[in-house]
Amino acid sequence: MTESNLIELIESRMPFPAAVGLDSNLFDELGFDSILLLDLIVSIEQECSFQFGEEDLRMEALDTPGKLLELIARRKGVVGEA
Repeated sequence: MTESNLIELIESRMPFPAAVGLDSNLFDELGFDSILLLDLIVSIEQECSFQFGEEDLRMEALDTPGKLLELIARRKGVVGEA
């Protein structure tokens, strides 16, 4: 998943328009709540054809688009090694 794909997914779920950067906080700046985050995670999993592990689903690992991209890259690396 590219940065632009992820930002597009985030923007399509935001409750209000705002500028999205890799360091934008999904909760404090972009209006996400736990339901919106869950919807985003499911969409990422479907688009990337993998599932996040329970160890991946920590709030501090999911609070910015940049951290999500890092997590996606790590998870794709794990899936690619299998």
